[in-house]
Amino acid sequence: MNRKQIVQLVLGLSILVTFLLISYKVFFKTELTKEEIDRTDMNIVKLDTITTNVQGGVYHYLKMDVRLHVPNEQNRLSLESYMPQVRRAILNISMMQDGKSLITPEGKAEFKNLIRYQIRKQFGIVVKDVYFSNFVLAD
Repeated sequence: MNRKQIVQLVLGLSILVTFLLISYKVFFKTELTKEEIDRTDMNIVKLDTITTNVQGGVYHYLKMDVRLHVPNEQNRLSLESYMPQVRRAILNISMMQDGKSLITPEGKAEFKNLIRYQIRKQFGIVVKDVYFSNFVLAD
């Protein structure tokens, strides 16, 4: 192999590896892990693990870790000051949920929207998004 062929081979392999990495990020890595979320945004507030009973269906218990994403530092500070009350509100909302609906993506989305709505209504705090991790339903 001469020098020109080696350069072409290295360049081709570099392009292939770059394409594969980008493809992986686009097609297989659609959600950030909780560590990536925490590193990328300081306006995410982590709550202690919530474990509670849920209504009806085959599932009776819910265990989840919740992170609330607020738009700015002022909302984050307000949220942190109301943390015990916010956690209690999320517990109350969780206890009223139907285990059957929480296993569907639509049910989880509705649950997130209800959490966002209640926090806004009760505490006047805007929540951009709700992230669940370690979301476990059990009978």
